[in-house]
Amino acid sequence: MLTFGIFLFFQSCGRADLITPRQDLKTNLKLNGYYVHKFTDQVSGISKSNAIFLFKNGVVLNTFTKNTWSESILQTYIKESYVKKENLDKKDITHWGVVLISGSTITIEFRNSSLSSKSERSLIEKGTIINDSTFEMTVLYDRKGKKIETFKDVYQFKKFSPKPDSTNKYIK
Repeated sequence: MLTFGIFLFFQSCGRADLITPRQDLKTNLKLNGYYVHKFTDQVSGISKSNAIFLFKNGVVLNTFTKNTWSESILQTYIKESYVKKENLDKKDITHWGVVLISGSTITIEFRNSSLSSKSERSLIEKGTIINDSTFEMTVLYDRKGKKIETFKDVYQFKKFSPKPDSTNKYIK
């Protein structure tokens, strides 16, 4: 099972260099909250959650993995770490990416350098929108389009307010 915060080790850099274009979303997906993927780590057996925010402007914010399935703990973590502007501004490039939706296909690209520590890289996940509050990510590609892995990560919508600010210095 692949989750943004577990198997991907992201580099802190000053530029995004993403290949997926950022554009305003035209989607029926709910955007007034976050999407969470809950899973049990296969190695440690620990229950974990990964939450991501999708924004109307095509930006995506990854909160990375938290060792809990508790909604209240996850939401407190998000409020403290991501909603407070002074904490959000400290987040590095690895928290930010772009989301592109075309029909029922969802594509999310984040910066990643674990493939090559000497060059800037990104990884692209693709999946399918199930309904207005659920999507499933199923394939991971490198930036050249080579398939790296298949998996099944289901993300469920959770209403949340206020959302973090999508303005950042990495995604223009």
